[in-house]
Amino acid sequence: MKARSDTFTRRRLFIGAGGMASVLALAACGAMPAATTAPAAEEESEAKAEEKTEMMETPVINIDEYFTETDGRHAPYLNTLKQAEEALNVEFNVIPGEYSGIWDRRKTAFAAGEADVDISMNQVNWVFFGGFNGMFIDHIPLMQRDQVDITRYYPADIKAWSWAGKLYAIPTQSGGELVLFNKQYFDEAGLNYPGGDWTYDDMIDMCQKVHKPDDNRWAVRIGQNSLFYMASTFMLNFGGEELTEDGNTVLYGEDPKSHAGAQFNVDLHLKHQFTPPSEVVRELLAGRSGIGILELGHIAMEFNGVFRYNASQQHLGEKLSVTRPPRNERGTATVVGNAHSIMGLSKVQDSVWELLKWLGSDEGATGSEYFGWTSWPSIIEHASHPGWASRFEGTNVHDAIEAWAEEGHNFLRLPEFNEAWGPLQQPWYSALRGEITVPEGLRESARILQEIIDRRPEEHRE
Repeated sequence: MKARSDTFTRRRLFIGAGGMASVLALAACGAMPAATTAPAAEEESEAKAEEKTEMMETPVINIDEYFTETDGRHAPYLNTLKQAEEALNVEFNVIPGEYSGIWDRRKTAFAAGEADVDISMNQVNWVFFGGFNGMFIDHIPLMQRDQVDITRYYPADIKAWSWAGKLYAIPTQSGGELVLFNKQYFDEAGLNYPGGDWTYDDMIDMCQKVHKPDDNRWAVRIGQNSLFYMASTFMLNFGGEELTEDGNTVLYGEDPKSHAGAQFNVDLHLKHQFTPPSEVVRELLAGRSGIGILELGHIAMEFNGVFRYNASQQHLGEKLSVTRPPRNERGTATVVGNAHSIMGLSKVQDSVWELLKWLGSDEGATGSEYFGWTSWPSIIEHASHPGWASRFEGTNVHDAIEAWAEEGHNFLRLPEFNEAWGPLQQPWYSALRGEITVPEGLRESARILQEIIDRRPEEHRE
């Protein structure tokens, strides 16, 4: 593997039995020409030699170096690529660069008719632009050809990367929404822990008993409380709907059940005051970064992504547990992650596809060094592997896995994600602060989003 270089500098010859057998088979099947001149025969011989050499070369895959050298994931990532080289008889050319600049580099290279890499990490705000414009291939035909079982992935995660029957990316690290809680505070209140089929009524009862603001302890914090993430779960679990199935019509603006879920969310903040005010959070954190008030002991429950577990567990130890969000008419939770896409202009697409299959296999996932560093396994069954599940021992994490696998929902799936993100949130945030009512906030948000969707080209409608 060649790391931190910008161009290919060498190629390795593949001398394995499989490679030699294919060359020999090709030679055995070649037809002898009826007659030829000496120069023509020499040219043909040279052409065959070049063809043999090309077939024997190890495919080289251009791939990004996603992590800086000071990041703990850097070495496991590179070591996993080395494992893949040995398993697949490929070679990686690892291209340095900050992850924050990857998307601009992708678009610039594609506009020039080039692929700056052969495989790209993908985000939900990139995937449809790239898919619609041919930057990323449709992976469904490859999955069907090789009988890759798509049901091993979280359904909501697969849908996040799909549009109109095409799959523009293969999930590579998943995860999503759960509730982290401090068991000590529930023990002190004589309460059962959150989990299982607990309801929003149960949640209110628990909040009332663990809420002690005079001691700088609040019942709950709702992290990432946007209409794409936590807020959408409240709305959906109260039976609400966000969009029609074809994604062309916004529903939550006039949907009473969506309003009810959003109102419950707002009431936690304004009516019950179970959540800490933002100025208090800033004061308690005292300028510290990389830490939240849950691990400092100021919160009993936090709704957030699974990424919060590692940092919190370092501080709370056995006092920390996790579970799924409460249930009402539904028991859903957000599933979100990253994915890998084969570049449409790549010249080694078959080799990249073999890599993606390997990364989703038992060998390439649970047997790789990077497995312990990924945000969450993209294959459902791998979340129960001892190499992964051991860190969640003593928690109710399987409740969350069940919610993701059986009832999960993705981010509000939009080709116009970047355009819509900011504008449609503002009315919701105004309602969350009590500046306008919940129905007013959701109606205005839905109006903004509908105007954006109405501008969608016909060819980009499902």
